[in-house]
Amino acid sequence: MSDSKILFHCRYQALAIMTVLFCCLHLQGNFTAEAITAAVFLSITAAVDLRFGLILDRVSAAFFVAVTLLKLGTDADWTGCLLSGAAAGGFFLLLRQLSGGGLGLGDVKLAALLGWWLGPERCLLAIILSFITAVPVALALLLGGRYGWRSALPFGPFLALGAWLSFLFHGEIYTFWSGL
Repeated sequence: MSDSKILFHCRYQALAIMTVLFCCLHLQGNFTAEAITAAVFLSITAAVDLRFGLILDRVSAAFFVAVTLLKLGTDADWTGCLLSGAAAGGFFLLLRQLSGGGLGLGDVKLAALLGWWLGPERCLLAIILSFITAVPVALALLLGGRYGWRSALPFGPFLALGAWLSFLFHGEIYTFWSGL
């Protein structure tokens, strides 16, 4: 199936997720170009991965270009973002090898892209949050009999959620964790 047909089939799920993300932006008053671009990309990525188990390269490439263009007008830490992307992608590539291919290559590319976008601290937080949110869902599906030990659970939505939470609430989360 072509990318355009996949996107067409996921349009309602993507719009539903995007609505929630835009509500978060409204509550925070954070309607920047970066936030809107991220909301659209993360919504589409999560919806497609949930429905088809795929992370589309064209969508990721468009987000990479958009993020890079947005970084041009700022004092972004280019080296830190590059290293963060390489480290996140490398870590997920290692997980893919250790899982025997259970983790998709799209997840590896998405992790690298999130590292490029978020930078070192926010990317690390995003990855931690993605695992924190995925584990209870996986356990609930496993215990509920909906999934078996060998079933594939799309990880892209959890990476997207972790990235979104890290992007919007990294300061609050670090403050909370440091108070524990």
